[in-house]
Amino acid sequence: MNDQTIGHSPGWYDSVNEEDTDWDVHVTEVSNDLGNVADKDKVVYSLSIHGDERAGAEAGFRLIEDIAKGNASEFEGLLDDVVLLFVWTNPDGWVAREPWTDTVGFTDRNFRRGNGGSYNGSSLDTNRQYPTIGWTNPAFLPAEPDGAPTFFEDEVPDALAIVDHLRTYENVEYFCDYHGMYTADHMVYNLETNGPLDHAGIHELDALSRRTGTAMLRRWGEVEAMEDDIKEAAAIEYGSTNFVPSGEQFNGLFDWGTVYDTIDYQVTGGMMGWASAPEEFGGLGAVALSPEMIISNNYSFAIKEWKPWWTRHYAEGYRLSMRTFAELAAVDTDATIGTGGRDTAYVTTEELTRSSDDLPHTGDDADPPSETTTVTSEREVVGPTAGGGPTLSIRSEDTTRSLFVQVDSAGGEAGVRLLGPDGSVRDSIAVGDPQATTGPMPRELYVASPEAGDWTVEVDGDDVDVSISALDSESTYPDPRDAWNGEGFEQTEYEVNPMGFFEDLVPYLEDGTLEGIPQDTIGSDTLEGYDQLVVSHDVGIDDADYVDAIDSFVEGGGDLVVTDTGVHLVGALDAVEGISPDDIEDVTVQFATLSNRDLEHPLLCDVRPRQQELYKGPQIGYTDGYDQPATVVDGGAFDAAGGESAGEMGGFGRVGLGRISLDDARIDCIGSILPPAKQTEILHPFGMGDYAVSFMGHTILCNALGFEQRRFVAGGMVGTYGPDWRGVTLPAGDSNRNGEVSIRDSVLIKQHLVGMEPDAFHPSVADTNLDGEVSVRDSVLIKQFLVGMIGKGDLEISNVSATAGNGELTIDTDLENVGGTGAVRQAEFRLAESEDDLDEYAVIALETASLGPEESGTVSATIETTHLTAGTYHYSVSCDGEEKTGTVTL
Repeated sequence: MNDQTIGHSPGWYDSVNEEDTDWDVHVTEVSNDLGNVADKDKVVYSLSIHGDERAGAEAGFRLIEDIAKGNASEFEGLLDDVVLLFVWTNPDGWVAREPWTDTVGFTDRNFRRGNGGSYNGSSLDTNRQYPTIGWTNPAFLPAEPDGAPTFFEDEVPDALAIVDHLRTYENVEYFCDYHGMYTADHMVYNLETNGPLDHAGIHELDALSRRTGTAMLRRWGEVEAMEDDIKEAAAIEYGSTNFVPSGEQFNGLFDWGTVYDTIDYQVTGGMMGWASAPEEFGGLGAVALSPEMIISNNYSFAIKEWKPWWTRHYAEGYRLSMRTFAELAAVDTDATIGTGGRDTAYVTTEELTRSSDDLPHTGDDADPPSETTTVTSEREVVGPTAGGGPTLSIRSEDTTRSLFVQVDSAGGEAGVRLLGPDGSVRDSIAVGDPQATTGPMPRELYVASPEAGDWTVEVDGDDVDVSISALDSESTYPDPRDAWNGEGFEQTEYEVNPMGFFEDLVPYLEDGTLEGIPQDTIGSDTLEGYDQLVVSHDVGIDDADYVDAIDSFVEGGGDLVVTDTGVHLVGALDAVEGISPDDIEDVTVQFATLSNRDLEHPLLCDVRPRQQELYKGPQIGYTDGYDQPATVVDGGAFDAAGGESAGEMGGFGRVGLGRISLDDARIDCIGSILPPAKQTEILHPFGMGDYAVSFMGHTILCNALGFEQRRFVAGGMVGTYGPDWRGVTLPAGDSNRNGEVSIRDSVLIKQHLVGMEPDAFHPSVADTNLDGEVSVRDSVLIKQFLVGMIGKGDLEISNVSATAGNGELTIDTDLENVGGTGAVRQAEFRLAESEDDLDEYAVIALETASLGPEESGTVSATIETTHLTAGTYHYSVSCDGEEKTGTVTL
């Protein structure tokens, strides 16, 4: 163990000694060989960045102590390959309950959410002060050490030190920022990073959550195992009655999604958002998550009581999380895509490109700083307006680009309303009532491009501390050099285009192609040879030749996926009847989410109920102020065109996700998922992302393209998402892949053999006896199967065995096809510490078994075992409805 002091906190005023006092910020390295830190993979645990959310710090301290004492056997082998970095992020928040600290008031005797710093008289939330790419809120102090304003050293020295120090590490694989929340429908949420992740990264993100949930399930079985302790803790902390999480994922123990999916808002300046940014933009390039634990945040006016019988549960829950991160860091992980051999084109255009060169304050010809960008703030304690209490107002001018409202409650409950210049309520939040929400309530409101006039905050209930900040700029591109008291940042260079999503997907394809075609080059024969086309913009929609080329492609049986403003194409195609251009509308929404979803729809295959958000707006420049673009279709018109809605967006029954099935093709519409980055009206000094698609959004895009996502951990394929192009669910002979073997399949084989090349014909599946070629024999076997002369392929397991050594485990299963046609089936391998745990969460590999009639063979799965604790394990292999089990010692 190596504990380092890397900086200090802003500190509190010591009212007893009458002096300012600060505290050291520590980073603790834990590994089996600290002389080799540089080459090892790293896992960073940020512990209790919010001082009043103690679960992370409690778990971290206890784990380090147990490792030092030799009482953490489950971590011992992992530390040969992995360095655990514990970051003690907010010492000010932890000591704030001491009576001598000069905090908000004597009644506030608790750990504090923020640190001892303040800006314009407002306390600082430490989890808003990091230099994230995309939208940066000027009411925060982004702790970028390179060029930070001088006064940042007084306000956010802790964050500056953490950013500077963590950048010295290489190979930071995972970053986990531990939080606490009030009550929720699950014991723990994992919050998905806002950072832009590629296919492998976003699958690591999801794998971390699934494996954490599995670990909690193995430990407790269900949340009712802690029911009495949860009820008592919630009653003491919040005065609630009989609270127990009622969620369904992992029996109420665990669920996961984006920040919006879980706790109903989005942020900029968050620590995990910075950590997951690419290294070239100052981040760590890590896969990042923020767990939230119930009953680990408290009313600010209530003295937090020590509850050892509850603390042991949340410390253990987070220890399981920490182990999961370490385990995945110790093994190889990967993700690939199966296309079924399909070739896909996507339409590119430079009109989607956004560059720092577009900005007037960049480049050799940049305008000098001219103080044309300013931030003004007002702050006041606002009481019940209905009782004649004060309000707080700020003037918005024609040059005002945004307003930001921050609310801090010293105690009690309040409803806070933001009124526009016309006196109407534009937004509202509730503070101080943890039972009124499934997670921590947002205490921030944001208005993009506010109209000129007086904006006012009113309050019902108890007093709250309110601050309003206004960003003004004479340019639609605010200059970050002028912000933060005129000491701001130079603009980081960037060039982004949302089509980078498809470019980044290409290396993960196992088959097929994915190619970009410039919009202005598409003509009558450009799309020949492609099976499907993606259009994510409306560039060229007035070009008749371009639209005709797409029309011909669809009428010829090519599948079309349209996203964002590309949805307008649906109203321009002759192939679609019932939808006119007037039925399609551009709208703006606060968050790109889906409502009224049909989770049984193929486009939402493998999407969970918690998931709603398609992409995370902040890191591509969108705010919390109703500025995310969407293109939606009138629901009635969509129905009239034979479309099936999978989800609505923007209200009023407008389709934001849906499919139109034509005779030989389909058109999938996604209203908002790959918008171009937003540069105007905001500060974004630290660069911009090409895209920030959520795991749900990623899955929907892959579903629309018919891509099967395949996930690998420790060398074994542990799961698939979307359509199965390996053919394991389709019988051999299903030549057109419609899910059944029919006489049509026999006819297609004959047509293929005489050179007719029929549409929707798949030779790999048409090979009915799996002898490596399509022949007349395959057509005959289909007929014999249909008249009952032979049975379909049927695999039986004759034996299973396992061998372990040299850090690997291999499980073999001997199979025999006792049917009359070829059989392509999935063999599922599971491994667990007990036989009872050989359930769906114990899958370690999925392998395809492919055997011809009366043929025998062996299918094997090999995984790494360096992340597993030594001992006896149970394993099972299942295939085609059969299962055999065994034991093996590692």
